Amino acid sequence: MQVKIEKLDNLGRGITYYNNKIMFVKNALEGEIVEAAIKKEYSKYIEAEATEIIKKSKIRIKEECPYSKECGGCHLNHMTYHEENKWKETKIKEIMQKYASITPNIIKPIKYNNRDHYRNKITLHGNNSKIGVYKGKTHDIIPIKECLLVNEKINNIINLLQKEKTRIQEIVI
Repeated sequence: MQVKIEKLDNLGRGITYYNNKIMFVKNALEGEIVEAAIKKEYSKYIEAEATEIIKKSKIRIKEECPYSKECGGCHLNHMTYHEENKWKETKIKEIMQKYASITPNIIKPIKYNNRDHYRNKITLHGNNSKIGVYKGKTHDIIPIKECLLVNEKINNIINLLQKEKTRIQEIVI
């Protein structure tokens, strides 16, 4: 079905309405018209995924991460860096105002010089034959060679761990 995305939720999913229910659409941006496939329907909401972009947003970019469609870690890899920062700042202000009664104008944005390699921590999971990240909302492991969000030192460790036959079930680097 074709739907128009009205805004993004706190997880970066597109929001629209279908059959009087809120629908969360993975991999969709505000203002886009997408072909949405329903993944799961609940009594009050629907989870869906954009299978085709009919009308593309001006802020949509080509995803650089080969794992972003499956990984649960980078929800906004298809959005420009500038717009991603704006979205994050807005969400933080909304959350701080709603749950901590903090006036939004006192919150100053944190901006990184680079879209990639800014995180200093990652949690990896393993099962005797592979090590990687969980596929979104599952415990299925996606083996990765590197993560574009973490710094290069961590990616070097990930590379070393991939070469070893390890029994790591979970490791935080």
